[in-house]
Amino acid sequence: MFRVLFSLIILFFFIVSSQVNVFAAEKKSSKSNVSKKITVMHSSKITSKNSSSKNKKVSVNKKSAKSNIKDDDNISSKSYIVYDAADNKSYISKYVEKPMPIASVTKLMSAMVVLDTGLSMDEKIEITEADVDTIRNSTSRLEVGSVATRKDLLNMSLMSSENRATFALSREYPGGRRAFVRAMNIKAKELGMYDTVFVDPTGLSEHNVSTASDLLKMVHAAHKYFLIRHYSTTAQKDFEVNGKILTYKNSNYLVRESNWDINLSKTGFINEAGKCLVMHTKIANHPVIVILLGSSSGKTRIDDAEKLRDIYLAKTHGKV
Repeated sequence: MFRVLFSLIILFFFIVSSQVNVFAAEKKSSKSNVSKKITVMHSSKITSKNSSSKNKKVSVNKKSAKSNIKDDDNISSKSYIVYDAADNKSYISKYVEKPMPIASVTKLMSAMVVLDTGLSMDEKIEITEADVDTIRNSTSRLEVGSVATRKDLLNMSLMSSENRATFALSREYPGGRRAFVRAMNIKAKELGMYDTVFVDPTGLSEHNVSTASDLLKMVHAAHKYFLIRHYSTTAQKDFEVNGKILTYKNSNYLVRESNWDINLSKTGFINEAGKCLVMHTKIANHPVIVILLGSSSGKTRIDDAEKLRDIYLAKTHGKV
């Protein structure tokens, strides 16, 4: 009897112990699941936060990419620079050290050499056969035998890129045209234009080459001459030559027909150079030099200038 009672007691304790273990296991399992659920929820929040952050970053990158496209892909000119003379800083540029033909932009250097001589601007000069273009056989309204003052010839040269006028000015230089071209190269070196070479005074030769960086120095120097500023930005002028009135217009459309505030300008074109333009202008009350070389057409040259002004304004004043 005693043995049976003892066995029953042992069995009772065994059953109770088993139930306690099962309850403990279930409680532990439940706690683990809760912990796992919390972990998963936390991980989900982190993933969501990272996903949001990633989307924001992509959006910023897209905006940045759009800005880069505007800077680089929408400008057709092969070389250009926009330089703020007040900040002494270049804001937009491309291939500024690449030597390229500069066409009639050359005439800014010719004008400086003419004015540096100190010769009378009222002296009359006759156009001769020696002033006829034999490089490209370009035409001119200044017939051989025409007579005009030095100042009028310089005005025609800078305003309308009159080649015969420029040839005549160089021929009347002390020592002749060869000495004139030599003086152009000497002045270029004095200005630090070490990648610039001149072989003729007009720019008709493709061997007149320079860089946007060098032309920046030339425009800065030319801007100091009142007559260069005045003549290069005259929109239109009538000249009396041999009893006839010759009307010349500025070769830069932006001088004639736009809202630009331009105080020095020179265009240029030969096939090897493409359409070129240099300007000393004022943008948002800042003196700004714009150099454009190798544009594909007269329209793209103007379009490029407008786009570069917009980019400059966006970078300096946050507006277009």
